[in-house]
Amino acid sequence: MAQTYTDLKRKALEIAKAAHAGQVDKGGSPYMGHVRAVKRMVRTKDAKIVALLHDVCEDSDTSLDDLRAAGFPERIVVSVDAISKRTTETYREYMARVKSDKTAIEVKIADATHNSDISRIPFPTGEDLIRSERYMRTVKELKQEICK
Repeated sequence: MAQTYTDLKRKALEIAKAAHAGQVDKGGSPYMGHVRAVKRMVRTKDAKIVALLHDVCEDSDTSLDDLRAAGFPERIVVSVDAISKRTTETYREYMARVKSDKTAIEVKIADATHNSDISRIPFPTGEDLIRSERYMRTVKELKQEICK
């Protein structure tokens, strides 16, 4: 039996909460705040599920096969794979993979937009400002991609 969007969203939220338990963002806030913010910024149902899962494979032991075993459709797993950074790849290789998937593009724009918000950091350093500018360039690059 196929799972409903509500079932998949609930399952994605449970997996994200477990994967990010105890993690904090650069500003010291619980990491799930970032995950929820990214989810609120995207439009499509698939993107909302991928937004909840967008850092799960990077930040925990959860694998793409674990997501498959949990019942996520392959299109969701493919999008999570496209947005998940690999330690062995360059930024250009990573961005090429993100650009290969429409849902990954939507989620990465939201992710980078939220990450570029320097107001999330109580006392930003020069390094924080540089990182924020890098995220803003990513947003610009991906928005240009969707305009093609």
